[in-house]
Amino acid sequence: MFGIIYEILFMKKLRAISVDGENVILDPHHAEVLRLKEGEFVKALLPDGRFAIVEVIEPTSKVGKIQQVIERYEKDWKITVGISLLKKQHNETAVKFLSLLGVQRIIPLISRRVEVKLKMEKKEKFRRRLERLSIEFAKISGAPPPAIDEITHISKLNPHNFDVKMVFWEKSTNLLTPEVLLKIKQEIKKGSILFIVGPEGGFDDSEIDFLRGVGFSDYSAGDLIITAEMFPIYIASILDFFLNVR
Repeated sequence: MFGIIYEILFMKKLRAISVDGENVILDPHHAEVLRLKEGEFVKALLPDGRFAIVEVIEPTSKVGKIQQVIERYEKDWKITVGISLLKKQHNETAVKFLSLLGVQRIIPLISRRVEVKLKMEKKEKFRRRLERLSIEFAKISGAPPPAIDEITHISKLNPHNFDVKMVFWEKSTNLLTPEVLLKIKQEIKKGSILFIVGPEGGFDDSEIDFLRGVGFSDYSAGDLIITAEMFPIYIASILDFFLNVR
């Protein structure tokens, strides 16, 4: 059994650009780089986002035959991320990597210190752009693409359907530690978690008071200085590891 798992983990990986019954056409560029041989087994990312074990049957024409489709891994914890609007293309960076990690949902937020001002007609265009990126990057890891919500003001946030609610704030005296996460995992075996992060200037005190009033617990990630677009990726990685690794 260990040998089978080891082989799957270390198989060559590439995309399948089309599927016809049991046969797939493998990405020609990737296939050339990997120097695939007839009879070799590879792990191919199918157009629908699932992975499959594929046997190479015609290396020249890049044709393979599906041997087994690998169903998506169902996570115990569904992670939703609220990210404040950021300058330049920083929201796009956050969405790309959050999608790779397999978060379930992303909520773009407006808070008091957000400096990005979008007109009404540009808000939906911005959301659709993030949605396209989420689909594109989720395919790379085989995760289902996250839902991208409409841009929401922090005062209109509806957090009541989540089992755990966190806000990260530089002034918080509550450090996010392994013990905190292990306690959550012990008390709630499966559930949903929402965490939100501020813009470049962070949240102000009144916003934290409001969030506490609707059930959020505030946390700090310590003294490490991380850019606003990388911080939600950092936190999502920690939460996913502690809550979803079995």
